[in-house]
Order: sequence, then C-alpha cells, then structure tokens
Amino acid sequence: MKALFKTIIKLGIVALVLYGITLTKPEEAEHKRAIAQKVTAQAENDPLLHAANLLHGVQDAAGVYPFEYKDYHLLSLMKDGSKTVSFGIFKRVFVLKNDFRS
Repeated sequence: MKALFKTIIKLGIVALVLYGITLTKPEEAEHKRAIAQKVTAQAENDPLLHAANLLHGVQDAAGVYPFEYKDYHLLSLMKDGSKTVSFGIFKRVFVLKNDFRS
C-alpha cells in the first residue's frame, strides 16, 4: 500500500510538471516577434537583406509570415514546410533558421 501511495504521488508530480510546461508554451505572436528580431538583427549587418526578405515573403508590410504555427501542447513550433524555423518552450522562443534569404 505504501508503494502505491508513492507511485500516485510521483505521477501527480509528473502531471503537475507537464501541466506547468503546457501553461508556459509560447503563442504564435511570440514566435513571430522572435523571428522579426532575428531578421532585423541580420538586416543591420546586411542592408539588402530587408529587401530580400520582403521579396521572398519572410515578412511583408502587413506582417504576414509564410510559416505555419504548430501547437504540440508541451511545446510549439513555427515550420516552413518540413523545416523547423523556431522552437518554443517555457515562454522562450529559439529561432533555429539562420538565413532568411531563401
């Protein structure tokens, strides 16, 4: 009986941790903001990059992105086809794509 109680407590802790991770998953707007910051930082080093990004559709004047937001409950992704552009967990977004020219 004691072992069952310990197992139930451990499962409860795991459930609480997973629930906490779900609550801290970044939303689509946070992914877009992180991608825009990365593009802006790159454009400071390469003035032609901003124009190239507009032509290739990374972000047009209305803020439309060609990336698809995926919500996996514990984490979130922005994908460009089969490639992952950004990864989000614990309210943090990590932009994985380094070159937004293509």
